[in-house]
Amino acid sequence: MYSNILEEVGLSPNEAKLYETLLKTGTSSINKLSIESNIHRRNVYDSVDKLIKKGLANEEFISGTKFIKPVGPSRLLDIVKEKENKINSILPALQKKFNKKIEVEQAIV
Repeated sequence: MYSNILEEVGLSPNEAKLYETLLKTGTSSINKLSIESNIHRRNVYDSVDKLIKKGLANEEFISGTKFIKPVGPSRLLDIVKEKENKINSILPALQKKFNKKIEVEQAIV
C-alpha cells in the first residue's frame, strides 16, 4: 500500500513489503513473514537483515526461535534526516566544484 513511498525513502521493494507486513502483524517469525508478505523465505532473511541494519527492525529470540519485531515508523524520518545531513556535509565542496570556472582549451589548426 505504501511500498512506493518506502522505496523512494531508500528501501528495496522486498524491504518495503516486509516492513509493512511487520507493522501489520507485529512481532513475527521468518516463516510467518514469508507467508504474509508472499516473499520467498531466503529473500526474507536477506531483507530482514537489511531492515535490522537500517534500524527498522530488531530480532528477538524466544524459546530458541528467532522473531522479528518492527521499530516505529518515526525511524523513517530519522533515516531521511541522516541522508540530508550527509548531503549537507558535502554540499559546500560540490558547490565549489560547480562554481569553479573551467578553462576551455582550444586548438586551432
